[in-house]
Amino acid sequence: MSLESPVTRLSQSYDWLDQDVLSCSLFANSYLETSLQPPTASALELESGRETSLPVTPITTPYTASSNQEAPPRHKKVGRGGVLSRYVHKYECEDFMEYAVDIFGWKKSIEEGYIPGFWEQVQSEVTPSMRLSLLDWMVDISRELEFSLETWCLAVNYLDRFLETQLLSKDCLQLAGLTTLWLGAKQEELCPPCTEELVALCADSYSTMNFKHMELIILAKLKFSLAAPTPAFYLSHLVAVEDEKDWSEDLSRHLVELVMEDHILARLSPSKIAHSIFKVIKACDVTAIRILEGSCPKCEPHNTDQWCKDFFQACLQRVADVLSV
Repeated sequence: MSLESPVTRLSQSYDWLDQDVLSCSLFANSYLETSLQPPTASALELESGRETSLPVTPITTPYTASSNQEAPPRHKKVGRGGVLSRYVHKYECEDFMEYAVDIFGWKKSIEEGYIPGFWEQVQSEVTPSMRLSLLDWMVDISRELEFSLETWCLAVNYLDRFLETQLLSKDCLQLAGLTTLWLGAKQEELCPPCTEELVALCADSYSTMNFKHMELIILAKLKFSLAAPTPAFYLSHLVAVEDEKDWSEDLSRHLVELVMEDHILARLSPSKIAHSIFKVIKACDVTAIRILEGSCPKCEPHNTDQWCKDFFQACLQRVADVLSV
């Protein structure tokens, strides 16, 4: 199965063949079983425990903020919500901190009930490598349709919880994955896709009726519990609480996606995942992050250099190290 071409990946049918991968864990050398314990620190306690120095910048290619490299300007993309801005009143909270503690407390109180279990013990055909391929494809779909990271994270949560409760044939895995993304879009997006768009995305492998039936099955298995706390929610909460004016949306999104694609790390509490990514990015040099964003190895794999690749991998490894503590 070739996943190299972005064009073919956005509309195709998958044959979910196991690739004989014993474990698709991205961080097998760093992950500890003890990291499954949920964190106890709140979002507002992060500042006091933040590390001031983390060994993130690659050692192989030294980098200093005073080098001749200049950070490229940032270009913000307008999402699908921007198209509908004339129909939507955009309000900004007068005092976010007045509600921040209550919002965080509510999400934290329900977090444990939404953490997926060991679905591998339930499934006989679906494997971690199949799930990894599916989620990677769903990342491309989310970017093509300009869905938020929250939408994608909700879909991953729905999919893992569904696999925990329902035996699924590998022939229906893509159907289930795209349906969970559809459900997530209905929760978050102003303009979720219609069933005809879903049929086109899977190259007519499933019909509109298939998606409607799968939606009902998933909702029944999840007992209509769709308000799952996600790493995307906690990250946006932290960014707002800490009043981050120059936050790297691209880097944080890539790190969340890679962590959640790992079937083991996805079972960690989302608040711990968000805290770890927040701490690592805050410890990075701002200019280095801007240079990475200009030649991101994930967004522009054909327009990057070895330093950016090393820097990105160092960030990813540091997140894994923090998660293992």
